[in-house]
Amino acid sequence: MTWYKLKINRKKEREEISMNERAKFLEVDDNQKDRIEEIRNSFSKIYDDIEKLCNPSRETSLVFTKLEEAQFWAIKGITREVK
Repeated sequence: MTWYKLKINRKKEREEISMNERAKFLEVDDNQKDRIEEIRNSFSKIYDDIEKLCNPSRETSLVFTKLEEAQFWAIKGITREVK
């Protein structure tokens, strides 16, 4: 088998392996979309307040990182709800 054919066969094998369930895109219903948008708006207000009230620093950078993580997990929680 030539190098090229071996490469194609490996690519086909990878394509045949199904995506891990945790990595799949999950469809959300209208209620979930509305709740996600509310979460995003709430975090947006917090981001704006911190930028307005706090001087740029390592601490504020950490605040934004932690807020981004919290926002991620809040939205992830909504998308992973059992229906």
